[in-house]
Amino acid sequence: MSELNRSVMKHYLDIPTILRISCCLDEPKTKKQIVETEGMGEPKVRGLLEWGRHLGVIRLQADGTYLATAFGRRVDKVRSQYLYELLYWNLVNGHRAIGLTVNHFLYNKSVSFSPEFSSVELRQFLIQKRPEIGYPTDRDLKSVYLESLSALHRPLKGFGTMGMVVSLPDGQTKMFRVNSHCPDWRSAAYILYSWWPPNISRMRISEVSSGYDSLGRIFFLAESQLMVLLAKLEQERAIALEIVADLNQIGLNPAMKAEDFLEMLIHD
Repeated sequence: MSELNRSVMKHYLDIPTILRISCCLDEPKTKKQIVETEGMGEPKVRGLLEWGRHLGVIRLQADGTYLATAFGRRVDKVRSQYLYELLYWNLVNGHRAIGLTVNHFLYNKSVSFSPEFSSVELRQFLIQKRPEIGYPTDRDLKSVYLESLSALHRPLKGFGTMGMVVSLPDGQTKMFRVNSHCPDWRSAAYILYSWWPPNISRMRISEVSSGYDSLGRIFFLAESQLMVLLAKLEQERAIALEIVADLNQIGLNPAMKAEDFLEMLIHD
C-alpha cells in the first residue's frame, strides 16, 4: 500500500506537534528534512505526517515532499476551542476508519438508550467493517482500532478535550460513553458549507440532522440541539430555514462560502 493511501498510523495522534510541523511547511520539505528539523525518529515523523494529511493541514506532493495546505497555513490562528471542531470535521471526513466509527458505531450509540460502549464492542464493529476499511491483516486492524479510539478520547493530544468520547472508571473491560457537543455557530457554518453537496440549493433538515458526515450526526446532536444551532445560523444570515408543514428545509446563503466563516474564527 503506497504511503499516499495509507491510514494505519503506527503512532497515536498528536495534534499540537502536527500543527507545529505544518507551520514549518510553507515551502516543500522532504521527510528527511523534517526528521532533522524535529529531531525525531523517521517512523514517528512518518506517522505524524500521515495524521496531518487526514487532519487536512499537510499534503504529500507528487515528488514526495510535504507542504502545508491552505487550511493548514491558516488554522493555527484559530482559537483552540474552535480549532478542534474544524480538525475533527476534517478527520471524520478524511479518515475511513474514524469516519465509519463516528457515523455508524458512535452515532448509533448516541441515539440508543445506553450511550456507553466497551472497547471490545468497537473492535468487533471494525472487524465487521474490515472490507470497507481496507486493512488486510489482524495487525493492521488492531493498530487502526487502538489509534482511532485514542484519537477520539485522548484529552491532551487528541479530541478528548471536546468531551464527546470519554472513558469511564476502569473495570474488567474498558468502557466509554458518547456525549453530544454543540459547536460554535461559525465552526458549524464552516462544516455545513464544506459538507454541502454541489448544485443543491435546498436540503431537508433531516439530512442535516442525520445524513452521513452531517452536523447532527458527527456531533451526536439531538434534534432540539440542532434546531437551536440552526436558528443561530439563520440569525447570522448563514442559512435560511423553511419550516412550513411538511416542508422543513434549509438553504445556504449564496453570497457566502466556507472560507468566510474560517475568517470569522481567525479574527474572533
